[in-house]
Amino acid sequence: MLGNPLFYAAVDELLSVVDRFGELMAAARVRHELVGGMAVFLHVRAVSEENARLTNDVDGAIRRSDLERIKRLAPITVSSSAMLPDEKPKAQSVSSCR
Repeated sequence: MLGNPLFYAAVDELLSVVDRFGELMAAARVRHELVGGMAVFLHVRAVSEENARLTNDVDGAIRRSDLERIKRLAPITVSSSAMLPDEKPKAQSVSSCR
């Protein structure tokens, strides 16, 4: 593998976050999608690794109705973000704490 080893270490760390997110959602039987910069990174990387640009976070889309169940499964923080509203117009996002 050519390139900056720090970059590839960051990629590996973020991919482990993607894996943990997927495992948590699967365990909770929550439908989810990977969205945002990491989703774009993975798509572009599959086509042209040299054109992929890494972000420093992992964004996931879930149904608002599943948010409370997810909060009970993992330590989290809640912050504002873009989430499509169900009943409530106020947006929230869930971030895992390490």
